[in-house]
Amino acid sequence: MSTNKKNMSLSVKIGLGFAVPLLMIAVIVVVIFAVVNSVQSNAVLAKDESAVFADIARQMELDVVEVQQWL
Repeated sequence: MSTNKKNMSLSVKIGLGFAVPLLMIAVIVVVIFAVVNSVQSNAVLAKDESAVFADIARQMELDVVEVQQWL
């Protein structure tokens, strides 16, 4: 492996020195966008569905208390 590095020209070494970190950054950016998209969809789900169900459950608790008062 070290003989391969010695046989590479300087321009190839410099090119790889820039290309490899840029490729790694690109992969990290893609992963971050995927995670952000997932978090965003979960936030929308929580806002649209879970909050509604929580409000319904809260109202049901109040209804139970009202019924218990009449018993």
